Amino acid sequence: MISILNKIHPAFVILFACLLWATDIFVRYPVTLKLESQHIIFWENLFGLVVFLPFLNKSKLKDLLDINLKEFLMLLFLALFGSTIAGYFFNISIQLASPNTFSFLQVFQPLLVVALASYFLKEKFDQLFIVWGMWIILSALIIQSNEIELGTIFIDFTNHPKAILMGLAAMLIWGICTVIGKKLLEKHTPYKIFMWRWIMSTCFTGMVFITAKKDFDYSLMTEPVFIFRVLYIGIICGSLAMWFYYHGLKRLKASTTSFVELAYPVFGMIFASFQTFGKMTFLQILGLVSLVFAVTILVNNSEDESGNEIKDKGTHF
Repeated sequence: MISILNKIHPAFVILFACLLWATDIFVRYPVTLKLESQHIIFWENLFGLVVFLPFLNKSKLKDLLDINLKEFLMLLFLALFGSTIAGYFFNISIQLASPNTFSFLQVFQPLLVVALASYFLKEKFDQLFIVWGMWIILSALIIQSNEIELGTIFIDFTNHPKAILMGLAAMLIWGICTVIGKKLLEKHTPYKIFMWRWIMSTCFTGMVFITAKKDFDYSLMTEPVFIFRVLYIGIICGSLAMWFYYHGLKRLKASTTSFVELAYPVFGMIFASFQTFGKMTFLQILGLVSLVFAVTILVNNSEDESGNEIKDKGTHF
């Protein structure tokens, strides 16, 4: 599996992770109607961790413990803020406001990642990178044009400020996590980063789960459809998507990755149109074509700048 991934351009690996994340739209919302956010993030972290635990043999366990204090603190941030706090904010945001509004906020995440990657990772950008990056953001906004025109995003900003603030906080935290993840992946394997993040986040969310004001209704665990939804969120949209994401991020610049990640809200909008039997407008289709074109150019330019990194660096499970 890993040898196959190493032969695929990292941008396509990131795109596949975004595709898995976006399928969340088909299963998460019904779960949010039955569970508190504290319960959801615990179960999705627990199920996501259990799937990858069987691969933790003695050699991987020894490697897992080979980290310094600075790296541990960065991993702690990924788990506490990236998986626990941001996960909680995300669930509250889409409970109170439209998921499309959260997608709108995510469009601006690359601006944060580019700034942080430039300062902390010393990533270099030329003028063309900035031009194509802005083109991608504008294309993503065009794809959101229908929601902007109908005023649903403006209504959410007006009527649900708490949801907007929490969605914005989740977006900012995940942007920081991209940069921290890239820094850790310069030295460590995707599996190692993933395991540390999921082990600690399961512990954190477990503590929140136990101390939650509202008790979990264990009778829900006898409902096959409900169990399937929670398993899907935790394994497919959670751990598996993040595993692919880290494999792509290891071989691609954090700044470039952040623009490729805009495929996530785009996939989400497309899936939402399927779910509601709605049709994409001509302007949205035009924005989609424009975004695909701009991302292709941006990724190709990135490969020219760091081709050796993409082609020669192997990754391990």
